[in-house]
Formats: sequence, structure tokens, C-alpha cells
Amino acid sequence: MLPLIFIINGFMVWIVVAVFVNSIPLSILITLLLMGGLTGLALSPSGEALARSQLRVRKPNQEETTVLNTAIKNVLARAGLENNQFELYIADQQMPNAYAIGLNTITVTKGLLDNVSKEELEGVIAHEIGHLQNGDTKRRTAAMTMNAMGSVAAWFMVAISAAFASISAAMSSEHNPAGGFVAITFGLFAAILRILWSILQKVFDLSLLSVGRQEEFKADEFAAKSNCGQGLKSFLQKLQHVNIKQDKSIWVRLHATHPPVKERVDNLTKVL
Repeated sequence: MLPLIFIINGFMVWIVVAVFVNSIPLSILITLLLMGGLTGLALSPSGEALARSQLRVRKPNQEETTVLNTAIKNVLARAGLENNQFELYIADQQMPNAYAIGLNTITVTKGLLDNVSKEELEGVIAHEIGHLQNGDTKRRTAAMTMNAMGSVAAWFMVAISAAFASISAAMSSEHNPAGGFVAITFGLFAAILRILWSILQKVFDLSLLSVGRQEEFKADEFAAKSNCGQGLKSFLQKLQHVNIKQDKSIWVRLHATHPPVKERVDNLTKVL
């Protein structure tokens, strides 16, 4: 999926670059440098820090640090992993949740720390470590960065086409009927491009969400292999009671970031 996202978004960026660079090899090189450079920046420690800033997470206090360090130490020992340097952060939200960011950031909510047992916390953290170990966060960050670049390029092309359409319409007259034709052509191109790109972005989004839901199962299985599956299962069962009236329509499921909790519980039951 990632190579396809790179090719299509890269093509959109290349078209914009080619408008300003009158050399195909050079425009391709600049496009590759832009795509690679910005994606690399997003995956760098600086990009990770920016993501944390946007999410408004904070460093844990001394008590929270003790709890989180103990949990991670236990998970790593059970998983047989080296003592990797994870960066721990807190989100001041009451909803029990946790998520991984970039290369080594794990964020847990205040609600998670206050409402789960030691075993459940270790299970949730093992799940997030699974995302980092499997490279899920890196792929997601790279895909989102490339999609953003493609969207900017598409917006630029639509804006330029609309501007040319307006200028051509203003210049059209009885003595210059071609101006009206040019205006209609550029206007149609801008409208079609906007529609096609919107459809393509929606396909990308739904595809990434589908891949992300499968990654959740794999992260759950990582927690199970790390001997933290029972704690994770217990936490998910609590969520299952909360989400028992959740909308199960096809449209909602297509846009869900996670699989249904029941499916995750059933899958964990099989692998434990």
C-alpha cells in the first residue's frame, strides 16, 4: 500500500514541480528529494516531538513515571526484549486509552492510569510496544505525510486552473471567443481534478484504516506472546461493556480505526 501511496502522491507533486522546472530529470530529482526529505523529517525525533506537541501530551510526574517504568520493565522482561529507551507521556484525558507515536513514544491517558489494574496496564502497554516493534507507527506517519503533500499539490493545481479560468473568462469577448473556451476548459479541469482527488483520498483513507485494523490484531498478538495477553483481554472486556451499544453500520465500521472490541477479545482468546 505504501509504495502506491508514494507513486500517486509523488506524481501529483512532480506535476507541480514540473511547472517551475523545465527539465524532466531535474524535476523528478526535486520531487524525490521533497517527498523523501519531508517524510524523513516527519519520522525524525523533531517530527515526533512536533506530533507530541500537537497532541498536547506531557511528561509524567514522579509517581506516574514510577508506575509506567515498572510496567514497561515487566513487559520487556516477559517479551525477552532489551531495555529499549521508550519515551513516556501522559495525556490528561479521562477516557482510558493509550497510543504509540513515531519511533519510540508511548502515551497513556490519565484515565487509563486511574482505572486499570497493574496487569491491565501492562497488557495495554505491551500492545503499544507491539505497534512500535511492528513498525505500524512509522508506516502510518509516512503515509499521512505523503498524502498531505499530494493534497497540497492537488490544491495548488486546482487553484492555478481556477485562476486561469477566471483570467480567460475576463479576457473573452466577441473578438476573442477562444477566451471563453479556454475558461470553460480550465474550469472543467479544476472541477474534475477536485472530484477525482477527493475520491482517491477517500480510497486511501479507507485502505489505511483497513490496514490499521489488521495491525491492531497483530499488536494484540504481540501482547499475548509477551505473556501480557490476559491483562489486555481484561481491559478490552471492560471496554466491551462500555461499547455494547456502539453503532455497527457498515459505514461506521469502514471508518473505524480499531476492529470491534468483541472481535479483538475473541482473537485474543484463540491465541492465549
